[in-house]
Amino acid sequence: MPQRVISRPPTAELRENQKDEDTLPTYSVLDKMVEACLMKQLGPEELMNQGFMTDSVETFSRLHRFSEYKRRQMPPILRVSQKAFGIGRRIPLACRNYADK
Repeated sequence: MPQRVISRPPTAELRENQKDEDTLPTYSVLDKMVEACLMKQLGPEELMNQGFMTDSVETFSRLHRFSEYKRRQMPPILRVSQKAFGIGRRIPLACRNYADK
């Protein structure tokens, strides 16, 4: 794989000069937030108590809540962690404020 592909900043490439970190926390922070939220089931307030910045937690929580419908569209997959995105993690789609626990 060419080095320019490996070293290029992550982007969805939906518009020119767009980078993921323009609208998301850095991936080092985002990865920790995702793990805390999905694996440890911490809510936004608990994430902030863990030391994550308020604006990063609010952005993550909003994007996570709005993308939850995608879980229902996924085909069956192998479970590779303690919290699978199928039966291992049941949150009704009709419940809009589940992340505010």
